[in-house]
Amino acid sequence: MTNLIDKLSTLVSAQVNDLLNRNPRSPLARIPLNEDAADKDPRRAAQTLRQRLEEAVDYEQALQAKVEELMREAVALDQQVDEILRDGDTFGARRLQSQLNMKQQQLGIAESELRDHRLVTQ
Repeated sequence: MTNLIDKLSTLVSAQVNDLLNRNPRSPLARIPLNEDAADKDPRRAAQTLRQRLEEAVDYEQALQAKVEELMREAVALDQQVDEILRDGDTFGARRLQSQLNMKQQQLGIAESELRDHRLVTQ
């Protein structure tokens, strides 16, 4: 039975490491999983794992805050575009619309990073 558990542990570790490589900026990707270290010093391995989990949670919170901030900025730009169009300034509206488009692209990237991070940390 322990042989089966060892094999499953190795398989899970390999899968997790493969997923972690998708986003190298993720705190979980910085330290490769090493199952031998857990056998040699389980206390240190547990502390390292706890630190990695805390970093992952902090990273997710930072990504979520970034997404929320980008959303607020996009909504504000959209409102500004509407106001300027009501005033009849099409040139100003086009300028702000291009800023809004860039902000929406940044938002899409940030949301994708957050989704990837959540997938990896499930």
